[in-house]
Amino acid sequence: RQFLQGPARVRVTFPEGWTARQMASLLEARGVTSADSFLAIVRQEKREGFLFPDTYLFEQGLPAETIISRLIARFREKVPKDFKEQAKALTLSYGQLVTLASIVEREARVNSERALIAGVFYNRLRKHWYLESCATVEYALGGWKPRLTYKDLLVESPYNTYRHAGLPPGPICNPGAAALEAAAHPAKTDMMFFVADGQGTHR
Repeated sequence: RQFLQGPARVRVTFPEGWTARQMASLLEARGVTSADSFLAIVRQEKREGFLFPDTYLFEQGLPAETIISRLIARFREKVPKDFKEQAKALTLSYGQLVTLASIVEREARVNSERALIAGVFYNRLRKHWYLESCATVEYALGGWKPRLTYKDLLVESPYNTYRHAGLPPGPICNPGAAALEAAAHPAKTDMMFFVADGQGTHR
């Protein structure tokens, strides 16, 4: 069977919005690769945000470099074709637009709201407002929380967009295709605020 089919493969699914740390834990738990080696490469090469969330088939014991290359190749396949041009049109770098997509991924709960939320954040950037994204604070704290406290909002981190203007230094998660599309094509709106309604959507 090994000669005919190669080594047994493991099906691994990464949900949209997962961080590299979450991906690394799952890969190690499934016996695919070491979490530490995976994270070391992600940090060194600044790959957070470019590890496309999807379902993959991996052989067990693969080098972390091989896995990361596959995730990045899938990202390049799935990113909107005009992403580079849209980044320029929005006066953002390619990496900044991926960062914006990662914030949209964590803030939006339903697909119909993604472009509108992207539009609100773009308006704040354009007017030099603080983004004040709770999702960036959660990333700064090292994990997702159901509810943030006022004390949480004081955390000292370049990722805390309540204390630092503009986009954070990099993506806060790995966005899926819908969030990348929304960031590249934000809704044209004059809205500046949104708030969770407790039902999984926003007003």
